[in-house]
Amino acid sequence: MQLADYTNDKGEIVCPVMGTIIKDKSKAVGTYDFEGKRYYFCCGGCPELFEADPAKYSDGKALEPETKTDEHDH
Repeated sequence: MQLADYTNDKGEIVCPVMGTIIKDKSKAVGTYDFEGKRYYFCCGGCPELFEADPAKYSDGKALEPETKTDEHDH
């Protein structure tokens, strides 16, 4: 079964924890498959946060109002 990539409303792949746009999937620090979608992560702390509560992050409601670029401070 082919999983759909988790994207924002512009069709960009984003980290579900930080909202960072992931321009190159091969540079994501990890992935997680949940409810038919593949989630990509921007940095080392994000997979752990997502795995602890995937439902919290999978709907996009945990993201800040504006999507960030791939530069961030965490």
